[in-house]
Amino acid sequence: MHSGRAYDLILATRNIRGLPPLPKTYGKLLLPVALLCACATVRADMLAAELGPGIRNSSDSSLIGVRYEADWTPVDRMMSFVDLSARTWSGDAENDSISAALGLRYDLPYENYISTSLGLAYVTDETENLGTHGQILFRFALGHRVERYDFSIGYTHYSNAKGIFNWDGPNRGDDFITFQFGYHFGAEASHVTPLPTR
Repeated sequence: MHSGRAYDLILATRNIRGLPPLPKTYGKLLLPVALLCACATVRADMLAAELGPGIRNSSDSSLIGVRYEADWTPVDRMMSFVDLSARTWSGDAENDSISAALGLRYDLPYENYISTSLGLAYVTDETENLGTHGQILFRFALGHRVERYDFSIGYTHYSNAKGIFNWDGPNRGDDFITFQFGYHFGAEASHVTPLPTR
């Protein structure tokens, strides 16, 4: 089946079920994906794909994205990491973004963890939700590892912090609940760092 017809069929199926349409801008992710994969060949702690629905002002949206997460240095009982991502989403406020953030991950028993990251993002379009190209990105996630595989559910928020910097334009924000599947690389990727003993 022709790829365009296949997409139209998927889109029609989602519309019948009353679900938000998927983004049509998959092609815009190809360059960021290629760059992330190139990084993965040099040093990659985790390469992941994520998708999920929008909430609040983004309730008519669906998001897909890729993330590259590289462990940085221990901080007390946590591990800091660098988080590079490329995302695209559909809806009335359809947009594409690239971002770089710093995060902290706290490992829990039974190979579970919680993580949070904060950084800067660039979005291609100014919309009724995001009034500037420059944005602040916040992400929180609860995850579980099975050997080299990583599963998590997260919350992702885009905002330009208008209340602090007094930017012009709207700042309703875009919010998403995301489901992530990742793969860990490297010699020590097959297990979660154990909690330090007191």
